[in-house]
This record gives sequence, structure tokens and C-alpha cells, in this order.
Amino acid sequence: MSSVSPSSLAFPLSHHHLAKSQPVNSLSLSTPVSSSWSSSPSSSPTSSSSSHSVSPLPVSISLFIKKNGTSPSLSSFNKFLFSVLNSEDPFSAELLFSSISNFNLSPNSQTFSMMIRFFCTTNRLDEAKNLLKAMVVSGLVPTVNSFAILISELCKRGRIKHAIDVFKVMKRTGTEPTILIYNCLISGLCLVGRVEEACALLMKLKEKPEFVDVYTFTGVIDGLCKVGRSDEAMEIFQEAVRMGIRPTVVTYNALFNGYCREGRPLEGVVILRKMAETGRKPDFVSYSTLLHGLLKWNQIMVAISIYNEMVEIGFEVDERTMNTYVRKVSKYSLSDESVLVEAKKMFTKIKDMGYVPSPYTYSTVIHALSVGGEVDAALENMYEMIGHGYHLRTLTYNTVIRGLCNHGRVDDALSVMNLMIRSRIILDGSSYIPLITELNRQGRILDAGGLYASSLKQGMVGRWVPRVETLAEDDVIHRRRT
Repeated sequence: MSSVSPSSLAFPLSHHHLAKSQPVNSLSLSTPVSSSWSSSPSSSPTSSSSSHSVSPLPVSISLFIKKNGTSPSLSSFNKFLFSVLNSEDPFSAELLFSSISNFNLSPNSQTFSMMIRFFCTTNRLDEAKNLLKAMVVSGLVPTVNSFAILISELCKRGRIKHAIDVFKVMKRTGTEPTILIYNCLISGLCLVGRVEEACALLMKLKEKPEFVDVYTFTGVIDGLCKVGRSDEAMEIFQEAVRMGIRPTVVTYNALFNGYCREGRPLEGVVILRKMAETGRKPDFVSYSTLLHGLLKWNQIMVAISIYNEMVEIGFEVDERTMNTYVRKVSKYSLSDESVLVEAKKMFTKIKDMGYVPSPYTYSTVIHALSVGGEVDAALENMYEMIGHGYHLRTLTYNTVIRGLCNHGRVDDALSVMNLMIRSRIILDGSSYIPLITELNRQGRILDAGGLYASSLKQGMVGRWVPRVETLAEDDVIHRRRT
């Protein structure tokens, strides 16, 4: 085994760091047990280099000393260390562990393993790694579980280089890696974008089928899908099936996510149908991923089908997805009025569930209703939106005005314009044009002229002017009467 510098043997503990020259089996507090713990159950050595504040020595440790003396068996010590690690104050275990030599004991594999796990679960991976290396240098061989939890936690946090270092130490000790450890390495490589290395590792592992399982393949498939290589992921998927490995729903979800990312959600739907043929039932994530993808890439009719399928199964989409669904379907209804019913149904459902639709959702639905000829519903939702305290954009008001004017309801449209003025909303040409046009059509020339004059005062040169010839005729008739 390669030599390790003395500094690498130092335990990075909160209460008592080892001197660089101090061997592993000589851990001790600067103050003897008899003087440091006999005076008060709650007293403890001071700490000057801790990133975690450790509570004063618990009464339970004092009771342990009274019961077992200063020379307990290592088995008793390990059992007590385990109980402290699982107590409400697990950080006290650091003090206990750092003072093990005061009990005339040296840590064994079980002692080290418990502390390595503790450091991993408290996200102190450097300390766990140093402790594991010190353990190896002291002549002890960590358990495969100690290696596994440290490699797993390092991989989860994207520290793949450190995970590989620990893996190399593991190999040097003669400990055989498990499938779990290989799976962690593959996931870790994919997490940091080293997908080619993950694929190469998978190819090597396939030579020994006992070292691969569905999670090994799923890790690589997910990694490929996340970097836009879904076709390659599908090849890996098919290879796994040929090897007799049955994909899980997580494997399928990785493919769904990949195809949706690449703008190919319809291919994901095809896989969904084939998935059912294999006996695997899609879960909420399966449907939700595809629904998001279909909506994002404007495959609205298929999205409606997938949503209805979700509801039939018993899945409920979240508020955010419901808002997105309503907006997308509402926009699609501008070119296909038949789907407006679906948008209205979901919009009503959002409100029935106690949610308040977002301003963007309200505006989109109001626009769809106005264009679709349901002006009463558009007007109702406009006032409802105001009641929720939302600030309507000029575009939303103009949409309602246009819808009302298209149905001859010019007085209602004028009321909406007055509301805009009272709310200090800036009017634009699109606010005036529908009104002037409809007033002209209805022969209300003076009203049209008044609006035209108002638009000019606002600095807008109207392209749609009142019927001047009609104004002149009205003026002649008025003079004759007087």
C-alpha cells in the first residue's frame, strides 16, 4: 500500500484535532477523563476549530462513565456511540469518539464506520473521506457499506473526482465493489456531464452481467437524455431489454423527458403506448412530463387527450400545470373554436378547486372568449380579474372592446373604455378603432367624431375616421330644421 503522510491521518473532528505527528490509535483529550468529566456532568472541553457547534457533554455520557468506568469494553463503547449518534444530540458523538483513547481503547472498523456514516449524513464529506483514509492507514479495512455511502454522497453532490479517489482506495484494499457502487459512479459521471465515461463504464460492466442491473442502464439512459442524445438512449434501452432486463417506470420517464426536451413529445407518446403493452403502468411523472412537453411544443390536441387520460386514471395536475394547460388550449382555440369548451372547462375547474388563476391565464382566456364570440363571459372574467386586484394590460381591455364591438355592443364597449380611463390605463389606437368603426356602422356619427377628436388629442392620427360625408349631411339637415 502506498505511504500516506502523517497529516492525512489527522481526524478533522470538531472538539479535538489530532497533531500531525499523532498516530491514529492515540486519540486523546488534553484533559484527563477524571478531571474533565468528574466535576460536572455538563462540562466539556472547549472547541476552537469546529464548523458545527456541539452541545455540552450530555448527562448520558457521564452516566455511561459511572456505569462502565474509564476502561469499558470496545463493544460497550460502540453500542453507546451508536445510541448517541441516534439521539437528539448526535454531534456529541464527535467528542466521545475523539476521546476514545481516554477509555484505553482504539477504534475498530465498526467505530470508524459509524462515524463515517455520521459525517456523510451531515454533509461533511471531506471529514468522512479523511477518516476513511486514516482508517485504511491504521491497518483496518472499511466495510463495503462505508465505501458505498461515501461514494454515493460524493456522487450526489457532483464531486465525482473525489468519489473516484475513494473507489481507487477501495480497490487497493481488495474490497469488491457492489452493483450499487457502480451505479452511483455512473449516475455521478452523468450528473457532471461526463456521459461518455459513463457509457464506457457500462460497456465494461456488461462483460460481467452480474455487475449490471436495471438501475445501471437507467443511469446511462437518463444521462444521455439530459444531453440531447435520446436516440442513443433508446439504443441502450433496447439493449437492456435484449439482455432480459425489464425497464422500470423511472427508465421510461427518462426517455419521456429526453424526447420532450428535444421537441419530440409525440415519440414519447408512442413509447407510452408501448409501455402499456409490457405491463408497466405509467405513473404521475410519466403523464406530467408528456403533458408539459406536448403543451410546450404546441401539440395541443394530443395534450388534451393525455390530460383526459390522466383524469380518467385519477391523477390530478398541479395548479401551475393547470394554468399552462388553460393558456395553451385557449390560444389554440383562436384557430380551432372547438377546443374553447375544453379551455373553459379547465378554467372553471381551477376556480372550483380554490385556486386563483394567474393574470396571464385570465388574460389569455378573456382573449379567447372575446374572439370566440362569448363576450358576456369575457366581460364577466374581466371584472372578476379586477376584483382579484390584478392590473389589466391595455391589450386585455382592447380585446374585450373589440369583442363587444364585433357584436354591436358599442355602449358596453364605451363603458370598458371609461373604465380604462378611470384606471389610468393608457389608450392606444386599438382602443379607439373598433369603437369608431362600430359607431360609424350604426350611424352614430357625432359619437364617432367625438372619439376621433379625442384620439387626435392623445397624439394618435387615426386611420379610421368618421364618415365625413354623413357628418355634412347631418349638418345640412340640422340647419334646415332651425
